[in-house]
Amino acid sequence: MPAVTRLRAEHVTDGVVGVRTPRLSWQVVTTHPGWVQTACQLRVRPVGPGDGSAARCWREAARVESADQVLVAWPFDPLAPRDRVEVAVRVWGPDGASEWSDPLGVEAGLLERDEWSARLVQPPRTGDDRCAYLRREFDAEEVVSARLYATAQGVYECRLNGVPVGPDRLAPGWTSYRHRLRYQVHDVTTLVRAGANALAVRLADGWCAGRLGWWRGGLRHLYADRTGVVVQLELTYADGTVRTVTTDGAWRAGRGGIAATSFYDGETYVADDEPEGWELPGFDDAAWAPVDVADLPDTELVGPQLPSIRVTGSMAVRAWLTSPSGATIADFGQVLTGHVRLRLRGSPGSVVTLRFAEVLDAGELARRPQRTAANTDRVALGASGELDWEPTFTVRSFRYAEVDDPGGVVVRDEVVGRTVRNDLARTGWFECSDPELDRLHENAVWGIADNMLDVPTDCMLRDERLGWIGDAAHVARAAGYLYDMAGFHDSWLADLALDQRPNGSPTMVVPAIDLEPFPGDYPVAVFGDAACMAPAAAYERYGDLALLRRQLPSMAAWARCVGAETLAGFPTPGFQFGDWLDPTAPPDNPENGLTEYDVVMALGAVRSAALALDAARAVGDEAVEREMDALHADLLAYVDRVYVTADGLVAGDSQTAYALALHVGALPPAKRQAAFARLVLLLRRRGRLQAGYPGTYALMDVLVDGGRADLAYRLLDHAGVPSWRYAVRLGATTFWERWDSLLADGSLNPGDMLSFNHPVFASITDWLHRVVGGLAPAAPGYRRLRVAPLPGGGLTWVRTAHETPYGRAEVAWRLTDEFRLDVLVPPGTSADVVLPGDDAVRTVGSGAHTFTCPAAQVPVDTDTGPWGAHAHV
Repeated sequence: MPAVTRLRAEHVTDGVVGVRTPRLSWQVVTTHPGWVQTACQLRVRPVGPGDGSAARCWREAARVESADQVLVAWPFDPLAPRDRVEVAVRVWGPDGASEWSDPLGVEAGLLERDEWSARLVQPPRTGDDRCAYLRREFDAEEVVSARLYATAQGVYECRLNGVPVGPDRLAPGWTSYRHRLRYQVHDVTTLVRAGANALAVRLADGWCAGRLGWWRGGLRHLYADRTGVVVQLELTYADGTVRTVTTDGAWRAGRGGIAATSFYDGETYVADDEPEGWELPGFDDAAWAPVDVADLPDTELVGPQLPSIRVTGSMAVRAWLTSPSGATIADFGQVLTGHVRLRLRGSPGSVVTLRFAEVLDAGELARRPQRTAANTDRVALGASGELDWEPTFTVRSFRYAEVDDPGGVVVRDEVVGRTVRNDLARTGWFECSDPELDRLHENAVWGIADNMLDVPTDCMLRDERLGWIGDAAHVARAAGYLYDMAGFHDSWLADLALDQRPNGSPTMVVPAIDLEPFPGDYPVAVFGDAACMAPAAAYERYGDLALLRRQLPSMAAWARCVGAETLAGFPTPGFQFGDWLDPTAPPDNPENGLTEYDVVMALGAVRSAALALDAARAVGDEAVEREMDALHADLLAYVDRVYVTADGLVAGDSQTAYALALHVGALPPAKRQAAFARLVLLLRRRGRLQAGYPGTYALMDVLVDGGRADLAYRLLDHAGVPSWRYAVRLGATTFWERWDSLLADGSLNPGDMLSFNHPVFASITDWLHRVVGGLAPAAPGYRRLRVAPLPGGGLTWVRTAHETPYGRAEVAWRLTDEFRLDVLVPPGTSADVVLPGDDAVRTVGSGAHTFTCPAAQVPVDTDTGPWGAHAHV
């Protein structure tokens, strides 16, 4: 008998949704081989304030004959604001019917703007990087239910009677504030007291009013001149009466222990300046200032879409070091994004200063890569002589923390690194017989998660930390395997489309900020392609057709924009990224590699038109399909005429030119073999990668598709510069921005851009999952799997697993005197299995399957030809 598990609404497992008709998904556990759902039925019941769930009757929807179990349409009446219901599902399959699933609680947020009675309250502005303290008291009777809705211009922490209302950090998170502002919802029933109560908020500049970017010291007040907070607390009493406490003119504003706080520069806390009891009822705030009351921010208020930013883990100090200058440095053994928690005991007034770095330079903190970001925390111990402290509104990427503690008040055994990022569920795993490859993969696991702070970001130590769209698109598939990125990408892609310019060109960072002197209102190679690449990757991973339908206008707009620019011969002047971070480029001109930007843009245009065409077909938009089909054909003809010779040579004659041309299908069939042969020749002559991340992204798949997996493994095995293993051998625990961010002697690369926690080159892990491990989606959302591992590189065993929307899929292979392949296919899906050296496709249903073949059937690397500078073949 099947059993239903992991029921969820939209992209949350239990809690608040911001839509009236949330889609539902579930997984099935069964031992029946080849299980496919044949029918399902849903039921719903209301849950009132204080109700036991059994007190109300279920209402059943009609049974539906369908195999769909992911993002299934809501079959009930639309939810009204604040509605709370429980839903359950049962399914039928070849082994009969399941029992009803455990109920899932679903709660609607404030779905309309007029549901908000709260106003925006603004504290007096006393300067940049300040933290305001706000409070008000209220009386209450005993409640049966209490919900707190909150958002801010800035970042906030809210407490009720001294207790945080939830675990969120840096709320409300970062969206394109001009278009969307997310609000949070907390069940605070247990925090409300009969009698006097106090609401208290700390409010800092955050993304809304704080410093962003590096040009001329960065920009401030990009979204608002002042910070403000919106709080709406709804109290339900036993008689059904609802009382609402909101931000209004009754609030008071003051200052406290957080003297300064900034994403880039760190946080300063003075314990004796923290007003004792300010977050509790009875505090005398008569000396505090009144607040200004304003209308709600002029933007769409949206409910939760993804797991919030939280403290997701802790890490003890691995070693205490003394630098050549005598500084004390805590080494956490791992680069992480977050902050340090301290326990202080000792003389009042003692000041502890923390400075941070991702790597050491000659034994000292490497501060140059941080540019203008100070990344310095300071804390002053108060009169009590005791303090447990961690910053509230700042994070950064670091492995090393210099601890300046002249008073000796830091309890060293209690120093802890705390990871702060979106609390994304882990969904992908990989391990193999090569410990170095395992470390490489672990670096991606860390580096990708470290750079998920409500937007896919990078450079989490220097003065950027922005949502660079080109980087995000190239790592989207790897991220979507390792973590549940469904809600995260759904939110970020919505902002990408909203920020897109009228001419169809997306902004280089999303949410958009001014990036002087970087690209303006014109198409930009590689980065603009994210408008098509990222939605395609999300659809491939999660099968969310509604997301694809929503993004199609954005995709088509970019395809038109870049297509027109290409077909017109690139008339628009301005900076271009090109094959960004080609290792042959000068350190301070990473765009000036071997491949000209127009080649990269033209090939990207072919890919973007193709992806928009595929999306139009998937959603059934025939008009856009016809338009994109014609544009794609025009671009293919243009590329062949302008950039490809009759003999299949591609302009630029570089690894990136050939890899991209083959990867995006830009070459006529008659020219593909010659172009591939030229690519192989260039690789063997150079003996190493000579490609930036657009070319590198394409290269490994092109080699495999051309029958030269042996050369792909040869690149994977390479340990010199540039290579994936180089950083691992130098002790990296995340991916680097440059192939050689550290030089072979351990010194810093002389370039200005120098991040040691930068996930774009972690896209190689997608290749590890799909090709080395052999697990890939053959249909959107993994409804059908492709299992086709290609052993090589001396590996003797590999295991990989992914928590698909349907359940856990696993592939494990081992090579001894035979090749053994073990496959686990989740219920509701099937798998196309291809053994090495055999083109036959074996299609299997759900369950565990084992396949074997002789070891002699597995292709081996018999290429003994020269490799490197003397490879004149």
